Amino acid sequence: MSRPAFLVIGEALVDVVKQDTRTIRHPGGSPTNVAVGLARLGHPTTELCYLGDDENGDLLRAHLREAGVREHPAALTASASSVAEIRLDAAGDATYDFSVAWDVPPTIDWTGIEAVHAGSIALVLEPGATHVLELLDSRPKGIRVTIDPNVRQSFLPAADPAAHLERFFSFADLVKLSDEDAAVLYPGAAPETVLARLLELGPTIAAITLGVGGALLATRDATVAVPAHSSTVVDTVGAGDSFMAALVSVVAESGAWDPDAARLRQFGRWAAAAAGITVSRAGANLPTRDELEAVSG
Repeated sequence: MSRPAFLVIGEALVDVVKQDTRTIRHPGGSPTNVAVGLARLGHPTTELCYLGDDENGDLLRAHLREAGVREHPAALTASASSVAEIRLDAAGDATYDFSVAWDVPPTIDWTGIEAVHAGSIALVLEPGATHVLELLDSRPKGIRVTIDPNVRQSFLPAADPAAHLERFFSFADLVKLSDEDAAVLYPGAAPETVLARLLELGPTIAAITLGVGGALLATRDATVAVPAHSSTVVDTVGAGDSFMAALVSVVAESGAWDPDAARLRQFGRWAAAAAGITVSRAGANLPTRDELEAVSG
């Protein structure tokens, strides 16, 4: 089966995970996790990232190749690949400390791309953030856009971070936030209010993940709640990225960018099942299509 081809724009970095006395290095970065997730779900996937010619860059390139993700030929070369130090508490919840650089060219070859996903640090860290905005603005007509800001507060502009990110949301067909993202960008607002704001900016689908509370998904005509997928949590690294990859995959495959309530609920359950698989194993280890179909029926 031919599936829509994706370009993912965003950071690739090495997660140095520390828990108790153990230290483990995993390839990661929210957009890279989404790229790997899309490839594992059968999509031709290219990533526009920013890697150094160093040991961490070699690890990341090998990770992309193994998943079937192609590095975009226009990608610039960093002086050093980026790193995120992750500390896990006893419950498996993660806190992050970053050493990241980010840049991309302001123009690229879009041949063969049907949808583009962008997110996280790539939307806020200069000089690349401005170039990402320029790329989205200049993309050929008909290429769908999905955005997951995956907010890292240490990178956000001090003045009105919501306004900064809303420039990206306005280009999107689909935007996903976590409840933590929503609390930072729209403090005190109820999830339904945040969803309404996102849809007001232009997307036809908006979603908020709620951890163990599942997720809310909305269009202008419907809002649906889906439960979290039942699983034993090892850690939460990559859970939101897994949800996002599965969500944009199923939306793009169906072509239903403005779905009715029943289909929106199906989309949400598929995405929640993907996140449930990811939290049941260590690191951002996103599911294959066979694994996801096995648990979601």
